Order: sequence, then structure tokens, then C-alpha cells
Amino acid sequence: KFELQSWQEGCRPALNNFELFLFGQTLANFHAHASKLSLEKIELGRFPQACPRYFPDTPSTILDYLKFIPQSQKGDTKVYSDYLSLKSILNKKCLRVNWDRLSTGWIHGDPAIDNLKYNIYKQLIIIDLDDTHPGYLIWDIARSLAVIGGIHFSKINNKNVPQVVEKWTLDFMKSFIKGYIEQKELNFFEKEYLPDMVALAMAVVFISEFDLDDEREDSPDMHQDLERLINLVKKTPRYSDLVSVFERKNHFISIA
Repeated sequence: KFELQSWQEGCRPALNNFELFLFGQTLANFHAHASKLSLEKIELGRFPQACPRYFPDTPSTILDYLKFIPQSQKGDTKVYSDYLSLKSILNKKCLRVNWDRLSTGWIHGDPAIDNLKYNIYKQLIIIDLDDTHPGYLIWDIARSLAVIGGIHFSKINNKNVPQVVEKWTLDFMKSFIKGYIEQKELNFFEKEYLPDMVALAMAVVFISEFDLDDEREDSPDMHQDLERLINLVKKTPRYSDLVSVFERKNHFISIA
């Protein structure tokens, strides 16, 4: 029960369509290479038990994680009402997903552009593997899409302050998914449940990026961001919204 870590020299990628395309490719390659790792017995969940509180990725842990929203805003009836609405929406999405049909394997657990670096050979590599564990492959994809498509960071007092966007940043999401499927195809069920998984991931990302799951002295004003979050999870893009018919046909021909 220990971790081995070393500092990785290099520079971080920028947030643009080309680098997000490479991000998608890198995550797909990670999934492909990690699938070759094996244990005598693999079960979904943390291995090792590194971060049981953070980064939930199963139906029960995701819905339970939502409790940090009202806990961070005690006494705020508007926030509590929005929380109940959000939980109702996400509970329906959890029930819609046939979790047993989703592909499983080793996942990164916290895929984000901040966890990528160009090494000295100018190769884009994925770092921070302390939360890598067996899980649903589509969850890594959904969490990546939620971060790059649903959150915008503004520099305020030398700090990156998160904001929920009014509308999904579709061009970023398209670039990422295009890079991913060039290396690794999604199966029917992953495509079908992608919008539900992105909605669930968006709620988790919201709590994580706003540090609602950590004890803090202040109570951030998140009324607008919470309202935007609810609007986003109601209108999550489908797989067909992110991948054009032309690209889908070309990809089908390339793997046939």
C-alpha cells in the first residue's frame, strides 16, 4: 500500500483543438496499453484504496457525491432546491444506463489536460496515475469531455477560477473524441450512454473543480454556476453530435 512517483520534466499542452485531439489519442493509447496489465482478480473500484472520497465513478458513489453541494451552502434554500432537481435528473440517467454492458478495464481516474505533459522527446504523455484503477472506460472519456466542454477557467488574482459555461464547448469536445476514436473505437453501448455519462461526470467535475468536497471557511456564491450546470446536464450532446456522419463512415471503413 504505497505509491512510487517521480517528477516528469516537460511542458503542459495548451487548450486548443489540436492539442485536445492529441489528448484524445493519448487517453485512447493509455487505455489500450493499460489493458495489457492484469491482476489475478480485478474488481471495479479503487486499487489501491488511494482516494475513496474523491473521483467517484459508480452509480452509488456518484449520487452520494452530490451531497457536497448542499453541505457547502448550508441554509441556502435555493441551492438545496437546485440540488434536489439535479439529483433527480442524474438519478434517472443512472437508471437509464445499462452499466453491465459498459466496457471495463484500467482507467486513469482523473484525466485532464493538467495531467498531460510533453516529455523531452516531444511526446504527449499522461501523468498523475495515483488514482488509476479498474473501472468503466467510458467514464474516463466522459470526465475528459466534461472538463474541456463544460468548465472555463479565468485568471483572477493569479488563480485559475472555474466557471460553468452557458453552452457546451462543442468544438473542444469534438476534437477530443475525434482523437480518441482514431486510436480506439467506442462500442454501441458506450456511444448510446455517452450523454448520460457526460452528464454524471459534469456534476462530479463541478464539485471537484469548485472544491466543494474539501472543508473551506468561505461559502462560494455558486447560484449561477449551479443553474448552468443543471441546464448543461439536461442538454448533453449525443455521440452523433460530436462525430460527423462523414467521420463515422470513414472510421467504419478504416476498421472494417
